[in-house]
Amino acid sequence: MVVKDFLSLEAIAVLPKEVKLEKNDVLNKIALIGQDVYGLDHDFAHQSLIKREQASSTGMGLGIALPHARSDRFNNIVGIFIRLSNPIEFQSLDRLPVDLVFGIFAPETQSIDYLKSLSGVARKLRDPVTQELLRRNSEPSVLHTILCQE
Repeated sequence: MVVKDFLSLEAIAVLPKEVKLEKNDVLNKIALIGQDVYGLDHDFAHQSLIKREQASSTGMGLGIALPHARSDRFNNIVGIFIRLSNPIEFQSLDRLPVDLVFGIFAPETQSIDYLKSLSGVARKLRDPVTQELLRRNSEPSVLHTILCQE
């Protein structure tokens, strides 16, 4: 499963330096975008992300986080990308603050596609060239193109 299959242009946000957030605020923002763009139940999506983070942090290192949740209440695999101009603490393994956040929601019934989507996003975000391009650009359409390139 490739990113373009589950990431809508409208599900990309760039938060300016003036916006000071903490981890829970970012998880809430992911759930809000999920509600606005994909029709997810905001409260359920937010609580699902919190529950997943309580199990272990989804901070991958290198300034990247991949919060995700699965439930029968999600109908399709959907993605949300947020670039933070003001990096935040995310309890990542390398302890570096996070500025690239890719959220994924998926139904329980799509295990294989869910794992493919997670691994595809992780692989893409670990690429140093992709990281640099994402950090240098703030236009959602450009970020969408970078993320959806195969």
